[in-house]
Amino acid sequence: MTRTEYLQDQVERAERLATSALDPLTIDRLKGFAAECRQALDGLKDGCDTPRPVGLPYHRRHLGIPAKQR
Repeated sequence: MTRTEYLQDQVERAERLATSALDPLTIDRLKGFAAECRQALDGLKDGCDTPRPVGLPYHRRHLGIPAKQR
């Protein structure tokens, strides 16, 4: 699977999950992730590489709501 195929697959999954999610925060994050993947796809098509790879978060605190807000 190429990087382009991977990013396109992630966009489709995130958008599909966003339509079935009930939590507004989850919907917002899924849409944001899909937009980030689309931006990376556009960068690949233009011949530029993305400044930050798309995929898993760098730090654990980026996975969701901080413990203080739970």
